[in-house]
Amino acid sequence: MQHAPPITPGQADETRQPYRATHRRAAAPAHLGIAFVHVPGQLDQPSMMGSTWFEYVSGFFQIGLFRGTVPMLSLIAGFLLFRAGLDLAPAKLYRKKFKTIVVPFLVFNVLLALLGAAIQYRTGFVFMRNLVGVEARDWINALFGVKAVPFNYPLYFLRDLIVLIALAPLFGWFLRRRPIVGLLAVALVFGCGFDGFFLRRDSSAVVFYLGGWLALAGSDLRAADRYALPALLLLCLLCAAPMALRIDDNTFLVYSAPFLIWPAVSLLQGSALWGWALRMSKYSFFVFVGHAPLLELVYLGYRTFVPSLPYAAFWFVGPVLTIAALVALYRVLMRVAPRAFNAVIGARGEGGARPVAVGAERAAKA
Repeated sequence: MQHAPPITPGQADETRQPYRATHRRAAAPAHLGIAFVHVPGQLDQPSMMGSTWFEYVSGFFQIGLFRGTVPMLSLIAGFLLFRAGLDLAPAKLYRKKFKTIVVPFLVFNVLLALLGAAIQYRTGFVFMRNLVGVEARDWINALFGVKAVPFNYPLYFLRDLIVLIALAPLFGWFLRRRPIVGLLAVALVFGCGFDGFFLRRDSSAVVFYLGGWLALAGSDLRAADRYALPALLLLCLLCAAPMALRIDDNTFLVYSAPFLIWPAVSLLQGSALWGWALRMSKYSFFVFVGHAPLLELVYLGYRTFVPSLPYAAFWFVGPVLTIAALVALYRVLMRVAPRAFNAVIGARGEGGARPVAVGAERAAKA
């Protein structure tokens, strides 16, 4: 396979422009939908769920569609990082990613864990996870997610992304010289779980590598939009199958979802929902890093003050309220402390770097 040569930073900026709207359209629904993946009180294994209409519908979205957006973001991250040739300048790569990935992880996980421990120590209230009287390994996992999910559990994605960014120069060497050998090695080490606890989601390494391969092969991801309708139909089938067949293993969905969701989303182009996704993209990283703790508080309020409300109603209203509150908080913080707020979210807002899509796109090229 002939690979596209490395491109300069100027060429990278020019090359990325056609993809900007596409990334924004995909990243916003992905990170806003992730709030529904983490709704408290809901089982996440089809074999343990009931057979009511609500459980089928919530399972379709929570276990299928929205969870499938996570590997799509890993694919985009790999595509953009290698498309920009950032793996060829490791020092620059690591310096930038420290600001845009590591700092948000430290703020929204490490500081949050310390705050949760302080609240528990003073009041006895356990927020998200017990951190008083636990072993040192529990603290290490809570702070850094070494062998278990971090305190702010959705941020395992950033934790894994940090590892993949560290490996990017090695991946890039294989991608430019022996891409098939590299893919087999990544699939063997990570896909088969031989890496131990190196990654929380081993599949992300394979998908990230495939994104880099597509980038260096000069692929235009928008070309897949022509298959949007069959991709949507197949995606719906794969999202419905776990609930219909009571299958807990989602391996096939994880590896296929990135190549199905990407073109399927293009069907929204020109619609009101498309415009909404583009407008919401600047908020979505903040929603991603902040939704879990706020959603836990909303769930606590639900159980305390309105326990008679059907859970099905909370499942929808809870994430919507959480997202709305975080969007409002984003606007306030950007107005009163833009410089500090930009620093803690990786200089991604109006007062910092140019607003771009969140998650994978910002992680790959910030």
